[in-house]
Amino acid sequence: MSEFDFNGGLGEAAAWLCLRQDIYVSLTRLRPLRSNLENYLQSDIFRRTDDAAYANRMVFLLARSLGSIYPSDSSTSNESLENIRMEVDGWFDSKPAAFNPILESARNKDEGKLLPTIWVLSPFHSVLAVGLQYYHIAKIVLAMSLPIATDSVFEQIRESKKVEVRIPLA
Repeated sequence: MSEFDFNGGLGEAAAWLCLRQDIYVSLTRLRPLRSNLENYLQSDIFRRTDDAAYANRMVFLLARSLGSIYPSDSSTSNESLENIRMEVDGWFDSKPAAFNPILESARNKDEGKLLPTIWVLSPFHSVLAVGLQYYHIAKIVLAMSLPIATDSVFEQIRESKKVEVRIPLA
């Protein structure tokens, strides 16, 4: 993947767009990221406090999650996944007020609402949506990456169902 100049502007915006595309390909093709995440550490989003920077931090955390699940080398451990899991939870717990929905209603299968309703109101609504969507994707990826220690196929299916129940939809 190309290296970009992380001094703001169009070059940096293109770098973050490339990372989001790389995440998409990694998720859909079940393969390692091609982006060098070390390059992204130069970005000022880790020093800024605006909503766009906060959302991009979650993009980076999801990329790190995928980098741990589909490593390009065999040096990844469960400890690194646990560290990322704690950072993802910390991101959600300390998110700015703008990320809090103005309306939220739970899913209701009886009413035909299979997904929760979440409304956010902000001039950066698409940025908020990206941050929250990538948060939920990261939670799913991390939950599905938990090792299941059993040789029985039946037990693996049972444990997988338990993981599905633990993944919150709201």
